[in-house]
Amino acid sequence: MFAKFSFLTLVSLLCFSCRNQTSLIKNNTAIIINGGNNTLDILDLKRNKIKSKIEVAKDKNSFAHHVYFSKSKKMASIALPAMDFSKGHDGMHIMNVPGKIVVLNTIDGKVKVQIDVPMANHNAIISPDEKEVWTTGMSHMGRVFVYDLETGKLKDMIVVDADPSEIIFSKNEKYALVACGESSFINIIDIGTKKIIKQIKVDPNPNNVWAGFDDNIFVENSLRKTLNIIDLNTFKVIDFIDFDFIPGFMVYNELNREIWICSKSDDNVYIYRKENDKWVKTSTFGSSGGPHMIAFFDDFFKALLINQFENTAIIIDSKTKKEIKKITTSDKPNGIAVWE
Repeated sequence: MFAKFSFLTLVSLLCFSCRNQTSLIKNNTAIIINGGNNTLDILDLKRNKIKSKIEVAKDKNSFAHHVYFSKSKKMASIALPAMDFSKGHDGMHIMNVPGKIVVLNTIDGKVKVQIDVPMANHNAIISPDEKEVWTTGMSHMGRVFVYDLETGKLKDMIVVDADPSEIIFSKNEKYALVACGESSFINIIDIGTKKIIKQIKVDPNPNNVWAGFDDNIFVENSLRKTLNIIDLNTFKVIDFIDFDFIPGFMVYNELNREIWICSKSDDNVYIYRKENDKWVKTSTFGSSGGPHMIAFFDDFFKALLINQFENTAIIIDSKTKKEIKKITTSDKPNGIAVWE
């Protein structure tokens, strides 16, 4: 009787433990990648506090760059370009260094797969079906590499225009989109066939492409100090904004119908809203130390801004544009992924 009771009790306790096991990275969390020391800060968005850290790479010259969740949030992908992009991209023209991809399991923060890339890479993203991981080779050769997520083996290599940087997927999960800095084009790739189906003319030397609103994407142009807005239904530039500052990362706030833009030239975040068919600067959030990327959470009521050279993350009320809290991060934060 005692042995039977003990066995049943043990099974019950084990089942209870399994039901209550929590992931290291879970909902109501933001993860911040830090290029200076290759760590991932795990930020609790309810308590506004960093609750733990993960070491992504031991090699201090890896310079971890940008982070993305997979569609299911079971994985997170990070580029290790072996280039310190906080000093700009110009060094790419005189150096030829290999990069890497690291994919982490969010349940325990451990490495699922690490992949060698023949060229420095700006970011890495997991395909919507979670079978592949995509990255670019930042080179005049112009390459997009597609790897098998389980084996790490190269599946496809797509020739694009020179110096591709950030690569993202469209919201409808049909296309991969990449800006090519030594061209005047955004390359549109069919995710299924791995073929370029369109090259869209934008302002010369586009730096990056970012998710926009509806079926649109944003194109960041530092040289011309502009933003181009592309409609992925028509594959045409449908709108633009001219700036009096050098734009960096840009993101759309659906709640306020605003575009928030990190300024590379004067440590501000500028907010634009469309009024009478024209984008107008309506607010400015004064930051410091290199505002680099923004992510919204709490149904767009709050913004999370990282400052790359100040080693801080700032939580902002998106309505009032007032700082709620400043949090110290690890060294040189350069990417955010939010799981609400």
